[in-house]
Amino acid sequence: MLPVRCSCTKVIGNKGEAYKLAINQCLRAGYSESIAIEHALKTLKLIRTCCRTNLLTYINLHDKAIDQIVIEQNEIANRPVTHASYFDQNEWNSDDDQDDD
Repeated sequence: MLPVRCSCTKVIGNKGEAYKLAINQCLRAGYSESIAIEHALKTLKLIRTCCRTNLLTYINLHDKAIDQIVIEQNEIANRPVTHASYFDQNEWNSDDDQDDD
């Protein structure tokens, strides 16, 4: 989640979706990424450096965590199943280990 307020007390928590939308519109219009970012920040009236830094450096850890969980679940689901028959072929159960009295 984007921080609700910047360190200067300006509310920025409601600007995340509008920021993404403004950047996507500029990129579709053919602008470079740096110009699209600058245009989005001006459109949202984020003038102070602290507000811009908060928005630009924000990383959505929630989505990354969800993606990682999905990857791990897929890896677990694709692991080969070990069967009890493995132990039948193991040297622990071989005839050589038994004592002949």
